[in-house]
Amino acid sequence: MDIEKRLYGRELSFFCFTDGYSVVPMVAAQDYKRAADNDEGKNTGGMGSYSPHPWLDESLVETIMKRVAEPLIHGVRERYGMLYRGVLYAGLMLVEEADGITPYVLEINIRLGDPEAQVILPRLKTDLVDICEAILQGRLKDVQPLWDPNYRLCLIAVSGRTKGKKGWYKGYPDRYRIDVPITGLDGVDPGCLVFHSGTGRDGANQWITTGGRVLGIISSGSTLDAAREIAYREMAKVDFQGIFYRRDIGKN
Repeated sequence: MDIEKRLYGRELSFFCFTDGYSVVPMVAAQDYKRAADNDEGKNTGGMGSYSPHPWLDESLVETIMKRVAEPLIHGVRERYGMLYRGVLYAGLMLVEEADGITPYVLEINIRLGDPEAQVILPRLKTDLVDICEAILQGRLKDVQPLWDPNYRLCLIAVSGRTKGKKGWYKGYPDRYRIDVPITGLDGVDPGCLVFHSGTGRDGANQWITTGGRVLGIISSGSTLDAAREIAYREMAKVDFQGIFYRRDIGKN
């Protein structure tokens, strides 16, 4: 194993639309990978997220576009003859250095992220179909996506520690129980979104758990604190045996 450098900073999920020539940035998100509060515990598929990102300003967007996004898209086209059209996702670490904040690339993906998409796409005011058509037709340069300035916060509930017939289940991201009844979903404020990721229906048409990351509640607010308060208030209405969610999503 080669260790190049240990980085200390704040993670940023940076997304762009591209038609292979033009690259248009989306709004960004902060996500939470660790299972427990204070970024402790094992890595997960994501325990929550929020958007907009507190450190991302126009200057930093320009830096990321010039150093990361545009060279990558233009490079694969010019060097390898690959015309990539779609979504570019750069996982970055923002490190405070003497001359300002420097973005370091941790990973590159050609997809949207989970749970970042849950807080980014609800902020998109421009029709996504129009953007996709512009990408396919090579005219993305003519599109300027519009975004809702309000905050979105996603809070993920997972299958936590429970006792089964053969002893204790540690809970996600370790071994967890499934087929556990879920209650309270009907009481969630309709102003929030509920995304199901590890749920299903039993023979009585009752919601049950089918995975480790069970569901996410997405709230909206004029401030991060307002969005956070709503998400936790609504998640408190949902219940299943072993339910677990971090208590510090959006708490800076």
